Amino acid sequence: MTGCADKVPESSSGSENNSGTVSDMISGIDTEKMPEIVFLKYTRYNRYASGIDGYAVQFIDRDGSIYCIQDISEDSEVQSYGITQIYEDFKSGKLDDKKTGKSCGKSEIDDNFNRLCEVCSDENYSIVYPDSMPDVEYDSVSWYGCYYDKSGELRIIVLHESEGVGLDSNNETANGIYSWFNGILRS
Repeated sequence: MTGCADKVPESSSGSENNSGTVSDMISGIDTEKMPEIVFLKYTRYNRYASGIDGYAVQFIDRDGSIYCIQDISEDSEVQSYGITQIYEDFKSGKLDDKKTGKSCGKSEIDDNFNRLCEVCSDENYSIVYPDSMPDVEYDSVSWYGCYYDKSGELRIIVLHESEGVGLDSNNETANGIYSWFNGILRS
């Protein structure tokens, strides 16, 4: 089942496979407890595609506040900022200064989190990959939904990916969450 993570990856690049098992997802979703970070977009810049190295992370917390973290360099490679570290830094207050001033309604977060829980229950969920990908290097972008499992561990699910071509999922609810989330970040 491509697109579902049974553990949070330490670093995030669009080329990683974040696959989990069906049983982990279906039996392990805590639908009552929303994580501090609910939706996250991770862009990894490719020196050959954009002339820079680095990353940009945008995320929405459970209250609807939007955050942006960025580390870009033209001179040397920038280390990735893993999702686990982002989450821990956010929980400890280290990212308070990264709040953008933009937000969305709490009811929108609640509705889309409930929809995310439905997606996580789809045992056939996957990101749909074409038979061939472009041979040109591109920046990689991944959109994630976050949730807790029944043990209280943070888990993620890939909602959409882009590496030269947009990669939707086989689930219209997940595609709808991605469209909503991407629209919120662009507004």
